[in-house]
Amino acid sequence: MKKALDIFFYSELINSRSGVVTWLKYFLKELEKINHYSSINIYMIKPRNESESLISHPEYKNINFYITDIGIPERNNPFFNITKWAWSSLKAFKKQTSKNEERELLFISTLPSAVILFLMNLFFKNNNQKVLWVRSKALGELATYRNNLYVKIASLLEKYAFHKFDKIITNGTDTYNYYLSIYENKNSKIFKVSNAINAEELFKLKYPEYKDEIRIAYLGRLNEAKGFSYFLKSAELAKNEQTLSFHVYGEGDYNKEIETVKFYGAYDQNMIKEILEKNDVIVFLNRENFSGGLSHSLLEAMAAGRIIVAWNNNVHCQVLNDTNSWLVPEGDVEGLYLMYKKIQDIWKNNPKEILEKCIEARKESLKYSPHEHVKKYLEIMDRKR
Repeated sequence: MKKALDIFFYSELINSRSGVVTWLKYFLKELEKINHYSSINIYMIKPRNESESLISHPEYKNINFYITDIGIPERNNPFFNITKWAWSSLKAFKKQTSKNEERELLFISTLPSAVILFLMNLFFKNNNQKVLWVRSKALGELATYRNNLYVKIASLLEKYAFHKFDKIITNGTDTYNYYLSIYENKNSKIFKVSNAINAEELFKLKYPEYKDEIRIAYLGRLNEAKGFSYFLKSAELAKNEQTLSFHVYGEGDYNKEIETVKFYGAYDQNMIKEILEKNDVIVFLNRENFSGGLSHSLLEAMAAGRIIVAWNNNVHCQVLNDTNSWLVPEGDVEGLYLMYKKIQDIWKNNPKEILEKCIEARKESLKYSPHEHVKKYLEIMDRKR
């Protein structure tokens, strides 16, 4: 007999380049394709613009969305917002449990999930399997923009989550190893399901060819955890290089445009093929202590056969190595700039070396399909608690 799946996700589910929403889209699509669950219910917060949210898309018409209106999030304390969503979601969930249907409970992102699990254990106890899907190194990222008190509270919530959830799924080798090292006594319930991509269209792109101007691009959130400031610094070092141009796609903490870099703003999934086709070198600067998980953007750039430049750390090297990318020690801005120059010189004089790495990057990306992703997830769900 099929089970119902309840997904608790503190999000507006905006159809943009948020990595976790990108994940949810192919995750839901694959689950619906195999018709594994009797129903899928998502408990979320009300989007400020419904037309930009997944709830307005016809392809998700078979998903049941239970929505909490928390107002404008920025006007309230984050923990107040999360608690309001959690309580409202639990009331909606309780009505579902009256159907006497066997259920699986999936919680997305650590901190909101810890709050709702705490309330559930106090007021809505049930015997359904409860699984947490960790999307990043939450505490590391919070430390780049929250005060110490907030981070301490978040740390307590994380410990509670890893103690109380039946299973924990991480989204990359780096996050898996990171949490295993912290919660050694919980290693029997920590698993890994790496992110995936739908890459058929990206595989059709031609490999980049040498030209007078080499376009170097940064894709993603513009914040410290993602290392965006290092990209700007490397562009500044290259300001006198007429044959190198720098391009930024994304939004975040940095809104001031600078002379050496062209900003394009936020983008969504439908634009990714065009963006990658326009650019030659894609740069990934996730900081090991503040960011985590296998990047969708990285997999997409690899599938598109682009030239990949990245920090040489565990975040990137779960898929990158010297055969498919150009690696620089984390934090070495001058080394980053010199790598651009090195690539330019090799590309001009020995283009075969560049092409070989692009081919290897594309080959590696083939391992990360949504089908295999969901297959691994279901194997974990079927294991005994």
